[in-house]
Amino acid sequence: MALNFPARNPAAPAAPKASTPPARTTTPAPAVRAGRSLFAGVEDVKASFQSNYIAEGNYIVLIRNIKTISNRKGDDFVAIEMTVLACLPGIEPMNRPGEEVSHLIGAKNDSFLPNVKAMIAGLAGKSADEVTEETCMEVAPEGSDAISPASGMIAEVSAKGITTKKGTPFTVVSYKGAVSATQLARVSSDENAHAIEMALGAGVLEKLVAAESGEAAS
Repeated sequence: MALNFPARNPAAPAAPKASTPPARTTTPAPAVRAGRSLFAGVEDVKASFQSNYIAEGNYIVLIRNIKTISNRKGDDFVAIEMTVLACLPGIEPMNRPGEEVSHLIGAKNDSFLPNVKAMIAGLAGKSADEVTEETCMEVAPEGSDAISPASGMIAEVSAKGITTKKGTPFTVVSYKGAVSATQLARVSSDENAHAIEMALGAGVLEKLVAAESGEAAS
């Protein structure tokens, strides 16, 4: 089932058609792929999210892209590329407005499918049961030049540091869904106004707010 992502930035690049995913840039690891997509079996797992690739804080971000990539060793990852637009209260933020951050979810980890499921369901504001293998392949297309349909969406992301039972520092990340332009405008300040303009484009936030106001009035 395809999931629609709201609050798309009009300046974002167009997403490719789901039926023609880009080719992989490297050869996948056989133990991970085994002739199937990375997301085979996602329907059968619970949604959860754990990662240590994003700094602590509550943020409004611009999702620049989500894609499936491989490193030189043949390890597969889902990469979520973001720009911080604003910091929200609750956790002292380690990232600042305007900072570009990436979150990598490693396919070799047992938590890979639950993490991907939670990320997609959270961003789309849908039930985790709606996330299928086909959905994952659409949202996180393969290849360094691939563009996700979630590219350009404005979303809330939370990262909280914990300590594991082994005493290892760890960061738990939650994707909390779309943020409207009106909501973003409410938290705009001298600190983040420039970052928002640089990420979205000059005057884009105002146009999105006006469009939302027109939809509410109609």
